[in-house]
Amino acid sequence: MDAPTRYSSSATVHISAPVTTVWRALVEPEAVAQYFHGTSLTADWHVGGRITWSGEWKGNAYVDEGEVLEYDPPHSLSYSHWSPLSGTENASDTRHVISYGLAADGEGTVLTLTQQQSLPGGGGLDGPGWMDPDA
Repeated sequence: MDAPTRYSSSATVHISAPVTTVWRALVEPEAVAQYFHGTSLTADWHVGGRITWSGEWKGNAYVDEGEVLEYDPPHSLSYSHWSPLSGTENASDTRHVISYGLAADGEGTVLTLTQQQSLPGGGGLDGPGWMDPDA
């Protein structure tokens, strides 16, 4: 079997809020629930710590899992992520990696989001939810 192909996609946005405010929006459960479909976030915020996201999506209950890969408040955060809704087994080659970089820019923040994923047999980061939040 061929090795999985590695894909990476990133986006950068300027946010009119201080870095500390943007950081809290990434790591505080109450804030994450506001923009991530009401998910319940539980995290042990240190490298190697466990993360879970749980809730309901389109009538299906889920518990997504991940591991903290980098944690440098309030500058960078990286974690792996796997969802049972993906229809795949929870294995290293089915998890994707989400990374956030934050930099102060005047009174605002430049936030860069990068997603990396290994997909056996090809494909890309164009599935439901990647670019269309209503998918």
